Amino acid sequence: MALTQITRQACLVYRAVRNAPAWTTARLVETRSGVTIRTTRGLLKNMADANLLEMQAVHGGFRYRLRDPMPSEARVLATKIHEAEKAFGLLEAA
Repeated sequence: MALTQITRQACLVYRAVRNAPAWTTARLVETRSGVTIRTTRGLLKNMADANLLEMQAVHGGFRYRLRDPMPSEARVLATKIHEAEKAFGLLEAA
């Protein structure tokens, strides 16, 4: 399933991954974003499917980070998330 709507939770999860210093886990993203683990995992999967994030399978789970370089369709989605962050008022601490 693709990321069809950009919700406040999606913005929070994206910010947590964007601000992570290296590969991160769903649990760490949950802690940093305040979004429930089930929603966090679903959003991370959808963002990876949209080529916004890299997802690496490791023993015991997955690790995530921003894709670099980011494909053009992912850059468009990142811009939409940034605009949604403005709309939700989430940019003050970004």
